[in-house]
Amino acid sequence: VSPDGPNGNYSTRDRLKVGGSPYYRAFIKLNNLPTLASGDLVIESNISLSRYNTSTQYGKELDMYRVAGAWTGSTLTWNNKPNYDDTRIEALIATVTQDVRNEYNITRLVKKWYTGELPNYGVMIKLATESSVWYTEYRSSEYNSAYAGHPYASVIYINTTGIENT
Repeated sequence: VSPDGPNGNYSTRDRLKVGGSPYYRAFIKLNNLPTLASGDLVIESNISLSRYNTSTQYGKELDMYRVAGAWTGSTLTWNNKPNYDDTRIEALIATVTQDVRNEYNITRLVKKWYTGELPNYGVMIKLATESSVWYTEYRSSEYNSAYAGHPYASVIYINTTGIENT
């Protein structure tokens, strides 16, 4: 979403743009997380995004936040975007390398989704300093179906049933 096109919806684009002038923010929804059984414990969770391209500068900080309200990709715009929790989940320093994956660690957030402490409304990525003209683009799930670098989320868990607490 971008304030430059406040009613524009970019859900069918093959890239997620973050930053730029005017700036963009990327919203990511994590549907179809695995169902965990009693005794299952999340030990790690990540979002992996493949870099499409970037502007020529590097070293800019990309920040990820928890989305705090419901939204639908096909209707999301700047004017109707949900709020986000301003407590940063993860920060990455960007490079200019294309086709490299950026891994965002979302373990603490995913654990809260599974315990019911927080609802799963997904995450949002933005530049730490949105006044910069620098940008990056990640491949979205709409990118060429023959390409192996689509975004994905991973949830690693173990079953602790039968382990005694001593």
